[in-house]
Amino acid sequence: MIDATHRFDDRAEDYARHRPGYARELVPRLAAERGLPPGAQVADIGCGTGLLARSFLDAGCRVTGVEPSDPMRAQAVAQLGARPGFACHAGTAEASGLLDASVHVVVAGQAFHWFDRERARAEFARVLRPGGWVALIWNDRDDPAQAFLDGYEALLLEHCPGYAESQRGPTGRDLAEDFFGAGRTDAGALRELRLDNPQSLDWNGLAGRALSASYVPRAGPAHDALFAGLRRLFDATSRDGRVAFNLSTRAFHGTLVA
Repeated sequence: MIDATHRFDDRAEDYARHRPGYARELVPRLAAERGLPPGAQVADIGCGTGLLARSFLDAGCRVTGVEPSDPMRAQAVAQLGARPGFACHAGTAEASGLLDASVHVVVAGQAFHWFDRERARAEFARVLRPGGWVALIWNDRDDPAQAFLDGYEALLLEHCPGYAESQRGPTGRDLAEDFFGAGRTDAGALRELRLDNPQSLDWNGLAGRALSASYVPRAGPAHDALFAGLRRLFDATSRDGRVAFNLSTRAFHGTLVA
């Protein structure tokens, strides 16, 4: 079995080219709800190719990416390395290499489900400044009743055994409640932010988007069957050569308590 920290090593280029960023309103909304000082120092844990880091850089934050995969980290540096306020180094959620009380915010985009939650919680608490907060963020497929997304789901279930396994795990909401503590009523208690984040894809974009997923086979009979089915689905549901890959950016945010 591939170590979770290396699941995307052979998909880093597809990930950087074809995965979507996050909803434009994400950081302003988080700032309004939690507070974000000018030039805030943000730790992006499991930063991958830098998609979430970009959103915080665009808002004027300084971002330190922490990423264990060499190919994914190389993509982040290629994309963002020239931007002021961005740094990136090897590390994990459980051993980030960051200094004590050094960041205002810890974020994880499309990554928290891979972490050892108890060890990550202790590490986040160590690196956060007093009053700091955490946001766990995912882009989730939305409106599965849509013809294209319904067909896409069926193809993944048929041809990608790892996909079915991934769907049996806890939801983002479940993970967040366990992490922040369910039933809290204080000001730092868990809140959820959900924002539309549609993606429009041509055929090459759709194929690359599929290949960026760790559970999609890169070669062999299952790969061939999946992509034959995906091409038929695209031809049947596309309009003007594109399909709508409807997504929602979901952010679970709160503070940590001892």
